[in-house]
Amino acid sequence: MVSNNLIIGGDRVPLPNVVLAAGGSASNYLDDGEPHLIAGVRKKTLTTFVLHETGGNTEVGAERSMQQNHLGVHLLLDSDGSISCYADLATEVCWHAGQANGVSVGMEVVNEYRPELLSPPSGPIIPAEWWTWTPKGKARAYVCPTDVQMAVVGVLVPWLCDRLGIPVVFPTRGLCAKKTRITGWRKPPFGWRAKPGAGIVAHQDFSSHADGRYMLEHLMQDVP
Repeated sequence: MVSNNLIIGGDRVPLPNVVLAAGGSASNYLDDGEPHLIAGVRKKTLTTFVLHETGGNTEVGAERSMQQNHLGVHLLLDSDGSISCYADLATEVCWHAGQANGVSVGMEVVNEYRPELLSPPSGPIIPAEWWTWTPKGKARAYVCPTDVQMAVVGVLVPWLCDRLGIPVVFPTRGLCAKKTRITGWRKPPFGWRAKPGAGIVAHQDFSSHADGRYMLEHLMQDVP
């Protein structure tokens, strides 16, 4: 049995009923044996929530990859709705979003979004959108997160932003096929120069990756 607590500002904060009703549960690094994946103490004002996708099929694989590469996120959402808390959301910095690390909370959603690498469980497969990346010669398609992941994201992210003082707004709402990254972004090694505005964003909005935008699109539809 897990604690169903997240660590925020040194406190154990229970998941709200709305997240539990959506199928969520939570374990953390203080009570439940999760790894502690921090890069340091937060010194800047927290402004941004970053949505990621693992590009892999398992929580264990994502944790191993982060540990081997000295990376981390505050939260990971598995395919069954379970949430792993790897760092204090308010006071600790994780290395997950380049230039936005110091001002952001990051959440990985376990999802192998490339159909050619897919293994169960998964959500539906849809045609590629402007934010989808696929290898040359492969099908232009995207594997969605599971239904329970989407349900949990829809209630967890706004609740956490309200709790952490992050504006529930979408500074990258205007991105599209003609403008796929934020103003000032350039391909590596220069991409770090552009920082996203305050609010909820996808990792793909300001990086060379292609993750998180599907969930952001749905949040923008559901949250006024």
